[in-house]
Amino acid sequence: MTADIMFHVLFWPFFAYSIIAHEVAHAWVAKLNGDDTADEMGRITANPVPHIDPVMSVIVPVLLYITTAGAFIFGAAKPVPVNPLNFRRRVWGDISVSLAGVVVNFLIAFLASLALRILYHMDPVNAATKVNYNVVFMLMIINIILMLFNLIPIPPLDGSHVFKYLLPDKMRLQYQRLGLFGIFIIVIVIQIPQVRFAITYVLFAIIRLFFIDGGFPGFPQELPQ
Repeated sequence: MTADIMFHVLFWPFFAYSIIAHEVAHAWVAKLNGDDTADEMGRITANPVPHIDPVMSVIVPVLLYITTAGAFIFGAAKPVPVNPLNFRRRVWGDISVSLAGVVVNFLIAFLASLALRILYHMDPVNAATKVNYNVVFMLMIINIILMLFNLIPIPPLDGSHVFKYLLPDKMRLQYQRLGLFGIFIIVIVIQIPQVRFAITYVLFAIIRLFFIDGGFPGFPQELPQ
């Protein structure tokens, strides 16, 4: 088996479970806050079947990987059903459930960074070590991207469930209505060079935070200018 095939065999399951873990976190924290909707629909499970969305979980990430030659990958699992009316504390429930997914992506990225430190000190000549390093490095990058993307304060992304509580009551409802066109707004916004630069800058800054001493293969030594 070639190194390229080994990479794909190892990477794609990790990628799938990163987006699944994001949604399971939403469902689990919703249950902690009093809403059993997702749990009753079988969404608190490591079984990928209930979470897979044919378009966002399969077609979109594969097409992005092919069209960008692996430079950018994004995907999503089937959104978890949540009923905020069941939350014991409405505002806290909404915010904590929304942030649960990005927290999980951050934790996965952080654990991947620790694994990279171990792999970095293993035999660099070993082909298997190189493949494992590349897989774990991409796993870290993907989870940071998932975290940053979901924090964009555009409905229906997770960040919007926090940002809306910073708005006056009269503006909040209008802001939430953006969710009807949210996906189109997001597509337009991420095409803005300044937005892409900001995401890239934060991405590099977080990597440098994880790798304080630097010196790792594939590690950005300087922030983008």
